[in-house]
Amino acid sequence: MVRGRNRQNGGLMRNTAPDTGTFIHKNLIAALLLACVFTQGAFAAKPPKDPVVTLKKVDRIGTVAYGVDSGYESSYSLTVQRKNPGSASFFITVDGGLRGLYDPREASNGSSAIGYQIYDNLNDRNIIRSGSGINFPNVLTGIFSMPSANNESLSVSFAFSVPAGQPKPAGTYTDTITFTLYQGKPNDYDPASANSVSIDIAIRVEPSVSVVLAPAGGAWETGSEQFNLDLQTLTSYKQTVLSMVVKANIGYLIQFNSTNRGALVSEGSIDELDRAPYTLAIDNAPVNLSIADSPSPLGAQSLAPDGVSSHILEITLGNVDTLRAGTYADAITVTVTAN
Repeated sequence: MVRGRNRQNGGLMRNTAPDTGTFIHKNLIAALLLACVFTQGAFAAKPPKDPVVTLKKVDRIGTVAYGVDSGYESSYSLTVQRKNPGSASFFITVDGGLRGLYDPREASNGSSAIGYQIYDNLNDRNIIRSGSGINFPNVLTGIFSMPSANNESLSVSFAFSVPAGQPKPAGTYTDTITFTLYQGKPNDYDPASANSVSIDIAIRVEPSVSVVLAPAGGAWETGSEQFNLDLQTLTSYKQTVLSMVVKANIGYLIQFNSTNRGALVSEGSIDELDRAPYTLAIDNAPVNLSIADSPSPLGAQSLAPDGVSSHILEITLGNVDTLRAGTYADAITVTVTAN
């Protein structure tokens, strides 16, 4: 016989099922707590970002035309942009170009170079440089002030100059320079803030040829484009010498044109007896004045190292013993052209 007892409360047989209600309640509390933490993080204020300054654009200088007497200079600008509001100062340097030179910088055509400069402006003419130890006034500077908008831009000006008085061979001279912006001041900045923009420069030296006539041994400064040569009293085989000075930045050709085809003619006369023949030589080489626009017997002339070439012109009278009294004249036109 099997005996036993069934106890409702505290008996031998117990209900061992889990307390489902209590378990759900605890998990619900945990889920609510997690939700609260997540919600609080989603709406937390983000710390403001520091302003970041960037060099966005530099005016393109491009190709400029250069004249030895006039030179070239003009003002340009660059654009600096700030991301994120806030006060931020900056400065900008300019390197020495492909040749690493500053005073002056140089643009090259491969065989020759022409000097140019980057200034802060055309009044103060402080040279903008790069490298260690640079400081005011040899940098371009600027500052973004607070309060100000995001992505605000500033324009900073600079000057480009090619000084006059550089007699260089005709051609195009080039260089590449790099503008670098740093955030901060020259004595307190982060090198990692550097950002750069490079631009190409081209200086076109146009072909230029000019000529003057001067007394024998004369220089360019003593010459003139119109020269009156007085032979005084005419005597047979009299010789007179003068100088022809050519200033050129390219090889050149010379032509001569005599109005009376190599003769001094008495004013107002058409009689052959009133003609005094003469010859012309350049650097001891005879010129044929009997034809118009007679080419120089020297042929094409090369460019002189300093751009200035001197030639000796020699005029020799023929036999004038039979000339009648009077005033005799001729006009010689000398034409020099780029070759």
